[in-house]
Amino acid sequence: MQNEKKLLLKRIVIFTVLAYIPTYLISIFWIKDVNKTTELQSLLIMFPPAIANILTRLITKEGTSEMLLRTNFKGNIRYYIFAVLFGVIGSVFAAILLIVNYIPDYSFADSVEFYGKTQIAGILMMNLSLCIITSVITFGEEFGWRAYLTPRLEKLTGTVPAIIISGIIWGMWHAPMIAKGFNYGKDYDFFPFGGFIAMSVSCIFYGAFLTWLTKKTNSVYPAVLCHSAVDIFINTIPALMIPDQSALAEHSSLIIGILFMLPNIIISAFAFAALIISDYRNKKKCNA
Repeated sequence: MQNEKKLLLKRIVIFTVLAYIPTYLISIFWIKDVNKTTELQSLLIMFPPAIANILTRLITKEGTSEMLLRTNFKGNIRYYIFAVLFGVIGSVFAAILLIVNYIPDYSFADSVEFYGKTQIAGILMMNLSLCIITSVITFGEEFGWRAYLTPRLEKLTGTVPAIIISGIIWGMWHAPMIAKGFNYGKDYDFFPFGGFIAMSVSCIFYGAFLTWLTKKTNSVYPAVLCHSAVDIFINTIPALMIPDQSALAEHSSLIIGILFMLPNIIISAFAFAALIISDYRNKKKCNA
């Protein structure tokens, strides 16, 4: 048992180092302007966790067990739908939070008139298609975090600590980009450390929902799709609902960023609670 735990810890450390180093090097030395990140740079930044999954298996002779690469559509279509809805609903409520807090004279009718119903429908349909396309990029992260790191941590520490630890590791993996102003900008107190904390907390809860999807389907793809949906809709829907965002520029970019992710964190809290209950029941069965 002790040797097995040492081997798990070794694999976790190797994986984390391999996931971090390429992303940190690319973020620090190659990307100069986070607002002009190319698709190639995004792919190269987000793919190291997936590569780390494969390399760690080769280095430690782990083999191909628990790859979670089957789609498992049968009986699980609803979880794929949940994955997309998570991104859509969270983004709608994020926009509502921004409107309530910062845009007192808001008119939804004016926003619809600004774009036109046909154009709004076209943009939303295009974004649904983009969720599939950009899943190629988000696979790079989820095949690492959800298909490798979290399950290994879970064996070592249990479900709840695994989600917290993996969330912090995932959050701090973003650190170089946050330090360059990605996600939260630079106009806030305690820059960039406030951004590091906000991202880590967000990743803990968001990671709980992605872990819940993965465990329910025994597949990494719902998490991949969900990650893609969040990345796509968190920018699109608030932009559609708030065409003129000049009023937001007057406020802390960190607070704005937190409000963007707060609905997803709240939704994820229910998934976290479900995982805690499931973990408790499993322990109770084992002790019975």
